[in-house]
Amino acid sequence: MKVLVVNHSLPAENSNGGPMTVWAIMNHVVKNGHEVELAVFKKEGDPFFTDDRIYEIEALGVKIHILDFKKVNRQDVLRSRFYNRWIPKGESVFPEMRLSGAMGEIVSSVKPDVIFAYHWDSLSTLMNVLDVPVLGAVGDPWSAPLIRRWKTESFWKKVIRPMILVRRFLYTSACQYWMKYLLRFCSVAGTFQADETKKFARSKGLSMLRYYRTPLVDPFDAGWKDDRQVAGKSKILIGPSNLQATSTKAGLIYFAEEIYPHLIRMCGDEDFEIRVVGEGDPPDALKAILSDERIRICGRIEPPDDEFLNATAQLVPTPFVLGIRVRIVTAFSFGCCVITRETERKNIPELKDGENAFVGTSAKAMAGHIARVLRDKGLAKSVGANGRKAYEQFFSLNKAAEAVLQDLNEMYHVAGD
Repeated sequence: MKVLVVNHSLPAENSNGGPMTVWAIMNHVVKNGHEVELAVFKKEGDPFFTDDRIYEIEALGVKIHILDFKKVNRQDVLRSRFYNRWIPKGESVFPEMRLSGAMGEIVSSVKPDVIFAYHWDSLSTLMNVLDVPVLGAVGDPWSAPLIRRWKTESFWKKVIRPMILVRRFLYTSACQYWMKYLLRFCSVAGTFQADETKKFARSKGLSMLRYYRTPLVDPFDAGWKDDRQVAGKSKILIGPSNLQATSTKAGLIYFAEEIYPHLIRMCGDEDFEIRVVGEGDPPDALKAILSDERIRICGRIEPPDDEFLNATAQLVPTPFVLGIRVRIVTAFSFGCCVITRETERKNIPELKDGENAFVGTSAKAMAGHIARVLRDKGLAKSVGANGRKAYEQFFSLNKAAEAVLQDLNEMYHVAGD
């Protein structure tokens, strides 16, 4: 079976969530004896479109087709397309649709048996591909980050900028229409988020939608062994992630303003370290507490293996439901104890409080979980080991990536009948 993978960035084993997910799926398909080619967008200014990543993909045995895509300022799109137009075209929501002609040429030359497209922008380039079965697997609803950012704005900012509210309403409505359209032309479709799968199935009549668990390559090729040291300074890892990403930025603000004051009251005199790992400028709220020398901004660390292996626990403080935190699954794979909010269980129902993670319903509860693992590293190690079992049971290649491969195989056989 020949599979064409379509993605909006170069996949990589150690990267951000999307590239890691696609890398894992490609890896599994190749290792099961199938031929894989990759059609990928080269976006203007993408710092991760590097020769090293291209080399790693080619070393996997995957041929790459690159489509140049000029970066689009989405605010300009909103102004120019929505202000005077009540029924926005798909290109206004997904500018990547402009690549549909070039993508059609790639499909004609590759002649794949099936296509796997990751996320909405990749899927939107396949509008004119009607003769090859497509499996579309998506993440957040396309408008979700915009809505979350708008909800966090001040009341007065919303009131004095009513036209922005109108444009955002139009944009969100257009997103809903085009997301449903894109999923309907897929032979098989699914999301990597449990709650979003239910919402789409319920609100858009997409009963065939699957929930795909996020696959990750096992960081321990020779078999997992927990070598985590109980002795020494406790380290709480926040990240790795882009510090300016909607979910991460909100989580850092929530940590600085809500969790940290409780943590100081509980553990003010204790010796520990909070390590914030990821690229980008931290929010002002976090900068305001950097006078505490126990908080360190570490920048991007790639690969982040040692961060997970040396951490007492990983803190994921995103204060609202938005997608899936791939870094939680990554922590599971390393046997690193996870502390997170109840909101993460919506899209990762495999999280079990007190068993494979600590799940808090409030800032005070999360600070309490941090205090608990700081004082009992053995408990953190035990919970982390259960997280590793959850990875093996739900998110390993033989489980999560295999589910995608089975659907691709089924599409292939149905198309051949």
